[in-house]
Amino acid sequence: MEETNQNLQPENTDALNQQAEETMPVQDNSATTETAAAPETPAQDTAESQPQPEQQEEKPAEEPFVEPQVDYSSYTREQLVDELRELLQLDIPKIRNRVLAIKQQFAEKTAQLPAPEPDADNQPTDPTAEVYEELYNQYRRKRQKHIKELEEQKQQNLQQKNQLLDELRELINSNDSLKASHDKFNAIQERWKAIGDVPRSEINNLWSNYHFLIEQFFTKVKINKELRDKDLKANLEQKITICEKTEALIMEPSVNKAFKQLQQYKEQWREIGPVPSEQNDEIWERFRSAADKIDQRRREHYSHMQEEMEHNLLAKTELCEKAEALAEAQPQLIKEWNDKTTEMDEYLKLWKSIGPVPREHNDAIWQRFTAAMSKFHQNKNEYLGQVRSQQTENYNRKIDLCIKAENLAENTDKEWRKATDEILELQKEWKTIGSVSKKLSEKVWQRFRSACDKFFERKAEFYNSRKGEGEENVAKRKALVEELKNCQFGDDNAKNLEMIQALQRQWNEIGFTPADKKAQLQQEFNDIVNSHFEKLKIDAYTLAENDTHTDLSPEAARRLRDEIDKLKTEVTTWENNLGFLANSKQATLLKEEFDKKIKSARQRIAFLEAKLKMASQKKNDDKNEKDKAKK
Repeated sequence: MEETNQNLQPENTDALNQQAEETMPVQDNSATTETAAAPETPAQDTAESQPQPEQQEEKPAEEPFVEPQVDYSSYTREQLVDELRELLQLDIPKIRNRVLAIKQQFAEKTAQLPAPEPDADNQPTDPTAEVYEELYNQYRRKRQKHIKELEEQKQQNLQQKNQLLDELRELINSNDSLKASHDKFNAIQERWKAIGDVPRSEINNLWSNYHFLIEQFFTKVKINKELRDKDLKANLEQKITICEKTEALIMEPSVNKAFKQLQQYKEQWREIGPVPSEQNDEIWERFRSAADKIDQRRREHYSHMQEEMEHNLLAKTELCEKAEALAEAQPQLIKEWNDKTTEMDEYLKLWKSIGPVPREHNDAIWQRFTAAMSKFHQNKNEYLGQVRSQQTENYNRKIDLCIKAENLAENTDKEWRKATDEILELQKEWKTIGSVSKKLSEKVWQRFRSACDKFFERKAEFYNSRKGEGEENVAKRKALVEELKNCQFGDDNAKNLEMIQALQRQWNEIGFTPADKKAQLQQEFNDIVNSHFEKLKIDAYTLAENDTHTDLSPEAARRLRDEIDKLKTEVTTWENNLGFLANSKQATLLKEEFDKKIKSARQRIAFLEAKLKMASQKKNDDKNEKDKAKK
């Protein structure tokens, strides 16, 4: 049986290689993979007395170069530029994957930066990006030059091999002695093997002519059967060795390395001459079986990789939708912007952890995501600009209140009641004024508070001299303590709380009370309030709910988890139902409908899980802020 060229023809995997460029090493195809060996046809038995060309020993196969993988995710943009500059000192075919990894990391890190400041011509400047572009262009020029040189070399190799074919034809037609013909034939074989690769389109025709002329030479010199059998046996031993090496490749962990090594074994197989006809089919089937297993494993590897990339595309599409929704939000508080920024940062971290998508979608999905991030940060910067302007105005207003409070603290002409009303109005107005920058906030507050404290100290000194009024206030406080003790509460805690808070306001409105009695009465009043809170089951959380709105209550979080569990159950049910659908037009429509439901449900699950995660983080952040405020 003859070996067909198609059996060992390398599969067309260019598309898959391009899609997998982000995750697996891809070397330059500096060596063209040639097609399978031409059919082996034993030479005709000829006169036994004729000598046979010496059998060529098999050259040991060189290990294919596998470019090392480097994780550049922790590199800064400047470090990436330095790494690219160093790589350009190495052989171009051996740096491609690292250059691609640097390119991806540089683009991602550049997208995270704010827009660069314009130069004198109002053009954005980014010196690091300019150096990077120049280095990357150098790489492209060197690589294009390398590819051109390879193609030129292949054309030269083709010319040399065609010249050798002409020499073979002349040798067949010559009248040289057997020994002279034999020596020339061996020399032609050595030169043929030493010549490198040729253009792929010429391989089959070249090898077909070569083997045809070899057989013609064998016929001419009439190699005797004994030497011919010895030659065929030597060829068989070499092919058995190649079969063993190929079978060992099945266990090679690296699919890419196994495939490239297989191509070398295929070329060695083609270099070896025919084997005994009774063993030709057997040895060929053995080699083809091992090669097919390696090819099948590679196809399965790329199929699995393709499925993963499709799944990654679904997840990144969902992230794009969430980032776009976030970019449309218009918070009105700095804290809300900070929360949204944290959420966007979480989206970016999740994006980086997902992995690559199909190559044809990679640029579009990344541009979509970065466009959403850019729009969000642009909106945030515009808001912060407005906030800074407002904070400056707020600072000037607070300075004005500080001056007024200081004047009241030093003024002794006004009545204390009127002055107190004025200072309280200043405090109320202070609360209505928005925030100022952090570096000025504490300083201006301490100034205002010192003026107020000084005012009330002077007021206290004044009222200390009015013992009669102080005793009257003691009586009022004692009366409020008794009233608080005897409060009758109903079932409505909101009204109960309002009743207690009304008494607290009355308590705070009472004027000066001697210090030796005020502390005791205050402690007694507070103890009764706390006792009422305990009996009415009013805790700090309940009090806070009257003034603060939480983004995600425990009940809301539970509802989200229930929805996630329900969606996961539905996805499992839909996937099981797909297995029971028969092949029919109606079944195809149902499958498409199930696929749409499954995709939508998975996106919803990813969003809800992300929302729970962000809510949990926000709760921790709020707790930390409260702890800081207490300190």
